[in-house]
Formats: sequence, structure tokens, C-alpha cells
Amino acid sequence: MLGAEYERIVNEAVIVQIPQKEQETGVKFWNAEEGGFDGITEETDFYLNEAGDPVVVFAPYEIAPGAAGTVEFVIK
Repeated sequence: MLGAEYERIVNEAVIVQIPQKEQETGVKFWNAEEGGFDGITEETDFYLNEAGDPVVVFAPYEIAPGAAGTVEFVIK
């Protein structure tokens, strides 16, 4: 769907959106050294939203404290 460069595209989109998610949730996300986001893997969950855009999903505690809840990033 996103082509051969999908991993780079998704990783860049998530990195750009993290500050916005931090503002929305009021929670500071972990950096890569703290066990936070350091790129997607084949096991990273995603779905297609109603507009047909992929949405990457991270479970609570996966890239941020549990107070952030499930975190989703729409990839455009």
C-alpha cells in the first residue's frame, strides 16, 4: 500500500506526530533509549481507517506510559 519505502514513510510520520500526541494526552512519550518508539517492525499492529489510510497502533506501555492509553498514528 505504501510501497517499498513503507517502513521509512511510517517511521517518519510517527516521529513527526509524537509531539502532537504528547500534547493531546498530556503524557511524555519514551525516547528510543527508554524503550519508546525506534521504528516499526513486522509485528507492529495497523488497520485501515474509513478513508483508506493506514493507522499504526501501539498498545499502552509500548511507546509511552500507560496513561497515554492505546496510541494511534494515521499515515498519510
